[in-house]
Amino acid sequence: MDNSPLAVLEMDDQLRVLRCSRRAIELMGWQDLVQVECRRLHELPGTAAMEQHLSQAFSDLRSGRTTRNRVESCVRRADGSEVHCEWFNSALTDAGGRVTSIMSLVQDISSKIEIARQQHYLANHDSLTGLQNRSAFHSRFEHSLS
Repeated sequence: MDNSPLAVLEMDDQLRVLRCSRRAIELMGWQDLVQVECRRLHELPGTAAMEQHLSQAFSDLRSGRTTRNRVESCVRRADGSEVHCEWFNSALTDAGGRVTSIMSLVQDISSKIEIARQQHYLANHDSLTGLQNRSAFHSRFEHSLS
């Protein structure tokens, strides 16, 4: 687990953390492994207000509606900083098909999100004045009409 460049979390079917990598502790801004193990994911610092689509992704896995999924979320660390994450989740099942645990690989995509924000800004604002450009005007106009 600790050799992975991604953060690795293994949780039971109730989302209690069974194991996690050092990278997960660093990425989420947790203090140490003792703070994390055997606690439910939503009880941990930064994940208490898990976004609805992340909660739904875990619910889909736990219910058996899907065996794997991918979802993006934002985690607020204890120091107040935000980290944007891409979660790759897989349900691990027993021979009878019952979900026994969930494995999550988590990647920090904060720089990707920042680049996308910058591109969006540049696409909708004049580079000299910083004012919204014609494209932004048309987009807002169409939104207002609808």
